[in-house]
Amino acid sequence: MMNYPVLTTTTLALALALGAAPAALAQQTLPASVSPSAETDTVDTLDDAADDAAIWVNPDDPAHSLILGTDKTAGLRVYGLDGAERQMLATGRLNNVDLIQGVATGQWSGDLAAASNRSDDSVVLFSVTAAGAEQIGRFSVGPEPYGLCMGRTDAGPVVYVAHKQGYVQPYRITDPTDDSPEALKPAFFDSQIEGCVHDGEYDRLYVGEEVAGLWAVPTTRSGLADGAKTLFYAVGDAAAPKADIEGVTLYETGEESGYILISSQGDDSYHVLTRADAPQPVARFRIAADARAGIDGTQETDGIAATPAPLGADYPQGLLVVQDGFNVEPGVDGDGRPADDMPKAAQNFKLVDWRRIAPLLDR
Repeated sequence: MMNYPVLTTTTLALALALGAAPAALAQQTLPASVSPSAETDTVDTLDDAADDAAIWVNPDDPAHSLILGTDKTAGLRVYGLDGAERQMLATGRLNNVDLIQGVATGQWSGDLAAASNRSDDSVVLFSVTAAGAEQIGRFSVGPEPYGLCMGRTDAGPVVYVAHKQGYVQPYRITDPTDDSPEALKPAFFDSQIEGCVHDGEYDRLYVGEEVAGLWAVPTTRSGLADGAKTLFYAVGDAAAPKADIEGVTLYETGEESGYILISSQGDDSYHVLTRADAPQPVARFRIAADARAGIDGTQETDGIAATPAPLGADYPQGLLVVQDGFNVEPGVDGDGRPADDMPKAAQNFKLVDWRRIAPLLDR
């Protein structure tokens, strides 16, 4: 298990509320490095455009699963596991995307994706199949919808919209083609939020407050239990995450087992915590360039997505997909960052075979 620095008095009390062991947080360690297995085609502009990803697992042919990636300047891009772009849907300035497979709600059934749209302060809904994504609905939300994630509940799918102003508004979807879903109880934070992921087994929403850390918010049938939220993994010094906290995702190995992953944008690293009633940090790593494969490393990552599903021979233990905020032609300087004289390329997403991450979790 990886050791982390001592928490402040305030965050220590909050960590104890989730059962964290402060003795395991005392020793500083350097992050390990893993290399990407593949990368997607780039977006069409040098602007800050690529942002978040979701993985659709093909139930009939997992090796031909798809990656949905948002383009903040254009819409939704769909990639194959080889990284080649399969589809582009010009649906607006989409920021975050998530999906749930096997949805059955009202008269609709299928695999449902949702994305936050900053062009018109809305959420766009898509049906996803092996042929790609198709827009089937849209509904209006409050201003500046940044982050977004989806949850599966016994009352139907819920879309959690994280607004830049610092609140998460859940919506229950009873019909994806209906433009007025049921708004549920929200949760509020002190500053900007974005990344989130829902853990239905623990009835918990994990929310990244960019300059503060990772929160756990209990979820109920009526929405979010705002008064019971807990900051349990705080931004800090040394091996703690560095602001901004951005992407948050789950790698689920069983009903209540697996890992929580977050992207720590301030030091270009990724943190892994146990998926448990009391999450514990177990690993920290960076994604470094693979010059032999001609793929650069990652920096300034926004969104991330993971799946444990076997995706064919290339990804038999699943996959991690991360946004690369500073994409360059292959080659790095001595500290693993892009060399100053390297030409910047348009952003894209990097794919990491989970087998390259798994050995770090047993240390």
